[in-house]
Amino acid sequence: MTTAPEDYDPIAVCAEQVLKGDPDRFLAAMSGTVEERKRLFPLYAFNLEVARAPYMSQEPMVALIRLQFWRDVVMGAVDGDRGTAPRRCHTAVSAGDLGRYAGRSIVADH
Repeated sequence: MTTAPEDYDPIAVCAEQVLKGDPDRFLAAMSGTVEERKRLFPLYAFNLEVARAPYMSQEPMVALIRLQFWRDVVMGAVDGDRGTAPRRCHTAVSAGDLGRYAGRSIVADH
């Protein structure tokens, strides 16, 4: 999905990732209201990203580094620190109102 910066919609990007990675959750989220979807899609997209972290490398240390990166992204977004994460990550986490507790729980479970 290539769009101009002013047309960038982080929720739509998250929805697209959920559609590709977990179609059942996508359909479940679509049954919610627009406001509920704004919270669910970033949460589900984040879960997909964290869940695949251990499988992205043969080296366990690399997987741990990826998980630490996402932990830092969530904590930075919650604290309003834009310097800890790429713009898209920060925007999606902030737009979805992914709280400190939810982010820590997802990362800790993997």
